Amino acid sequence: MRRVAKEIGIDLGLKEFAVCSDGMRVANPKAFRKFEPKLAMWQRRLARRTKGGSNWRKAKQKVAQIHEMIANVRNDFLHQFTTSLIRENQTIRSSRIIKTGGKWNKEVISFYLINPKIYFALISLK
Repeated sequence: MRRVAKEIGIDLGLKEFAVCSDGMRVANPKAFRKFEPKLAMWQRRLARRTKGGSNWRKAKQKVAQIHEMIANVRNDFLHQFTTSLIRENQTIRSSRIIKTGGKWNKEVISFYLINPKIYFALISLK
């Protein structure tokens, strides 16, 4: 990998996942919102099945697959984003947003679903 003498600052946010000091804005992938209708439908279907039955097991497997897809979309987004940052910049500085009060609205919950701890761990590994 070639050496780049560029520095960047990153601010994690609620509406956008990150805002960089060079003006780049990275949209939040909102993976859960994308799969929410399908997940709700399969969870309702699971609730109507007889527990322990073969159709119950099939519905439970489908719910687990949807949760796995959500996790995969999040991880893929974080890996692609952190890899692009590392390749383009020599020094990366970032800030953390800490929830100090107020309501837990959908935007705040979506931010914490992305899990900033994983983001910072990926940056430090690369």
